[in-house]
Amino acid sequence: MRKYVISAVIFVAFATITFLQAGAVNNQKPATAAENADQQSVPKTKTSADMEEALKKFLNADKGNFFNHFITKHGELKKVDEHGKFGQDTQVTLNDVVILKAQKTNDGRQQELFLDPYKFPVQYSPGDNVGPPVKIDRILLSEGCGLNYVTQFILLDFTCDKPFVSERFGFNPDLEGYVYLEKVKWGKEKSYIYMHVNQRAVYYTCDRVEMDWDYYMRKEEEDKKNKKNPRQIKSDKTPFRRP
Repeated sequence: MRKYVISAVIFVAFATITFLQAGAVNNQKPATAAENADQQSVPKTKTSADMEEALKKFLNADKGNFFNHFITKHGELKKVDEHGKFGQDTQVTLNDVVILKAQKTNDGRQQELFLDPYKFPVQYSPGDNVGPPVKIDRILLSEGCGLNYVTQFILLDFTCDKPFVSERFGFNPDLEGYVYLEKVKWGKEKSYIYMHVNQRAVYYTCDRVEMDWDYYMRKEEEDKKNKKNPRQIKSDKTPFRRP
């Protein structure tokens, strides 16, 4: 999985550079010796220099760390293994201090911490975010024995006075079933995490995450009342047992 993500990042970077270079070539016209001399004497603008530096940083970065290394208001966030290296990531560090460790399943299997590369559930910080590591405010991590074997989720928020690490959520008793992320809607006071099967969690900023069990039933009733096509409540054939 990871090699495909890395290849995709490299491909996008290469395609972008190729496109920019092609545009530059197409827009060029023969210049006189005097014009060349004038161009060499003109210093680069701050904007172009910043863009060149950002592109250089992106191209020189270790692409394997694109989903593992971030900048936050509270410092450097890394998803690493027990030795502090990028690989089978079982813990999260902030300024090299461990703030989260993946737990084991009841049958003793060591889980890992993932960032879903398809959903990429990250809230970016305002400002320039060209090239890794990007600056983020919030991030939703998946915990499991593989990206297709996620048992729970953990939300990290760095907009708070202190870094916030949520309790694990995504109702899954005994870690016997698997939960799937559908989407995240980030908000200032509340954020919503939608999961399969028919689960929604509400994150109250800098406070807690709670399961909203009746959301889909309420939504279905509202759709019927407003004569809209109601959302089909999905059949729950997983071992999840609602409390």
